[in-house]
Amino acid sequence: DQWKALNDAYRNTPFQFNLERIVTYANASWGGKLDDWFETMGEMKAALRQGRYQDLNLYFVTGVEDYVMGRCTFPTALENQTTIPGEAPVDYPLRWFFDDGCLVNNLTIPGPPGPGKWPQFRQGKTAVHEVGHWLGLHHPWDANDHVYCMWDDGIPDTPQQWGPTRGPHEAHVPWDEAKDTCYGSLSSVDGPDNIHNYMDYSDDAELWLFTPNQTEEMYKTWMTLRTHRKFVKA
Repeated sequence: DQWKALNDAYRNTPFQFNLERIVTYANASWGGKLDDWFETMGEMKAALRQGRYQDLNLYFVTGVEDYVMGRCTFPTALENQTTIPGEAPVDYPLRWFFDDGCLVNNLTIPGPPGPGKWPQFRQGKTAVHEVGHWLGLHHPWDANDHVYCMWDDGIPDTPQQWGPTRGPHEAHVPWDEAKDTCYGSLSSVDGPDNIHNYMDYSDDAELWLFTPNQTEEMYKTWMTLRTHRKFVKA
């Protein structure tokens, strides 16, 4: 099931997740097209979020467009700051708190194929990927620099790559275990692309690792940005 897939993926990291509760809500406005989803997710999270800033909230959403797999927030360093220069005053502490969490398309939950279900993404690893963002990890290609390979995720042991890996389910994309789209890069360790890394976009069957430095980054992020945080109104 999804919870087993999540804990199996994180078994070699400091993180294991305890399931506190499952709540089911029916609201037709929380879904639909991509623009609608992003517009209404703040409303949904404000209504449903539980726990503290260190408590993971996963929202499995139905009725979204098939190509939308997930979206997750990164931890913020903001706490008692209530304004951002150039913007109208906003209660940012509570805004960041209630926006925190991961949205995942329910079609990626482990299970047998069903109508509209992606067979290549039904091992529960979309949630694994999104939780990586929740713990501070970026995609290995980070800023989508598809020209010069100038950006990466800031992790020393994830080789830089030009963009996301697709396939092998996509017949027009040859599967290449030695794919190296930023050969000779100096910004991080040199080597082939991160095709088996949970933070890439390969099919679920091809994803099975976090690197040691990714694990260190997640733990550092957890200790500095997620534990002992208190979001209060100024």
